[in-house]
Amino acid sequence: MCALYSFPLRRIRRLPQLNSDTKSIIQFLDNMITPNGSEGIIHANWPNNMAPIAIRVKKYDQWRYNVLGMALYGKELYLIEVPSAYQGCPCEVICFKSN
Repeated sequence: MCALYSFPLRRIRRLPQLNSDTKSIIQFLDNMITPNGSEGIIHANWPNNMAPIAIRVKKYDQWRYNVLGMALYGKELYLIEVPSAYQGCPCEVICFKSN
């Protein structure tokens, strides 16, 4: 197993590598479309032990991150100030394991 090391003062401490087990930590909820207006709701059904942390949008065959502001409302994501370039585009919600 590959690991990262940090050397604080005189101790050597082994840190786990974050990408070694990403399938159990991060999940992508796909097959969604951004709203056609400047604001809207995405209905995403994520598992109870997961929390949405970001949305990525596909534009020109590339995934764009951090282009949409979002607010959590129950099991729905409210998108705030969606730029016109990203309205009606395919998107994915990125969830992180919360416990």
